Amino acid sequence: MGFMAAHTSKIALGTASIVLPLRNPLHTAKAAVDQLSNGRLLLGVASGDRPVEFPAFNIDPEKRGEIFRERVEVIRRLQRTSFEHVSWSDGELIGADLVPKPTTNEIPLFVTGHSRQSLDWIAKHGCGWITRGLPSGKHFMANVEVICVLAKRTGLLEAQSLRLRTSVFRK
Repeated sequence: MGFMAAHTSKIALGTASIVLPLRNPLHTAKAAVDQLSNGRLLLGVASGDRPVEFPAFNIDPEKRGEIFRERVEVIRRLQRTSFEHVSWSDGELIGADLVPKPTTNEIPLFVTGHSRQSLDWIAKHGCGWITRGLPSGKHFMANVEVICVLAKRTGLLEAQSLRLRTSVFRK
């Protein structure tokens, strides 16, 4: 990504998904690529969908939703504050500051799938939502509602209506 940041100036640079429960929040919160790209980093985050990977990191896969929420909170605190004591379930930062900081107050986090969170949580804590497939009926409308909430929160939805673009792939 650093290479892409150095050789482009207008496109956003993003990850599809970093599995937060398997990453140290200090490393995830560092904003080197955001600095190199002048604020163009978009960070996709997830709770993980491969439980077989979690034992290698000594993490209970059943707790990944809870750990995901904690990591999001820690990342936000590290990016927004300076020299504040920040602790989490398996670490803490005392008497030090996270550097580099984002070019803005925080790096935009795009929640991938549901990441074991409610739609309301995603709308309140995510800057965007990465999902695939379209559920039917009631679930479809719930997803449209969260998309609208996210769009309004980020200023992307200013008009009275929202066009929903879908693609259908057939084998």
